[in-house]
Order: sequence, then C-alpha cells, then structure tokens
Amino acid sequence: MTHYIRDMEAHLRNTWQWDAWGFTDGWGSKCTMSDMDGFVPFFAERKSSFLVVEMKHWDGITQRPEINLNSGQMIALRQLSKQPNFTIIIGMGDTSTQTVHYFEVWASGQRYNIEGDFKDYLTHWFKFASGEKS
Repeated sequence: MTHYIRDMEAHLRNTWQWDAWGFTDGWGSKCTMSDMDGFVPFFAERKSSFLVVEMKHWDGITQRPEINLNSGQMIALRQLSKQPNFTIIIGMGDTSTQTVHYFEVWASGQRYNIEGDFKDYLTHWFKFASGEKS
C-alpha cells in the first residue's frame, strides 16, 4: 500500500511548511508550494506520461458536492491538464469503504465525465502510457 505512512515521526520531520516558515512571504497571494512527497500516493509517471489524482470525500449517498473550479488547487490542476503528457483525475470517494463513487478526467485542457470502474480506468491509463494497444 503506497499511501501508508510507515514512520509518522519521519514523515512529520520531513514535512516542509513553506508558508508557516516564511518561504513564500514575498509572493503576495494564496499561492503556495508543495513537496513532491505530498504527491507520491496520488502521482504516477510512466514513460514520460504523468497521472495526478485528486480525491475528495463523498459518501456516495448524499448529494455529490460541486467541485470548486475557482480554488487555487483546481486552477493549478486545470492548467496542468493542458500539458500534453498530463492526465488529471478528480475523484470523489469514501476511504472507509475504499470506494470511488465518481471521477472525471481532465486532459488536453478538457473535462471528461467517465462512466465506468475507477480501477479499470487506471489500468487503461497505464497501458496507454506504456504504449500498449487497448
């Protein structure tokens, strides 16, 4: 399991708090930096193709929350999706049941609502990125 933190003490020791420590004081905006370790469970590279997954909590029962496309995070992901080798998945699910209830794909600057199984889509992406024919 790639997202399990084996050593919480080491994780906390190596977590950089860019804003709190003043590294971005001169930026004058809400923009901040992220450490690549923060991406690891939700980031993949295969033969120069990149997959970034951003998951939000949703139980699949209540009304699905809207994605705030104006948040800094979503603006950055939308811009990243315009890059030719990047695929962004915005998903909603419940970690207690390990279920992804909804996901959409952003690629080539477009949003695609995907009907189907999340794991199947990930397998498809990996084969595509590997140069395999579907």
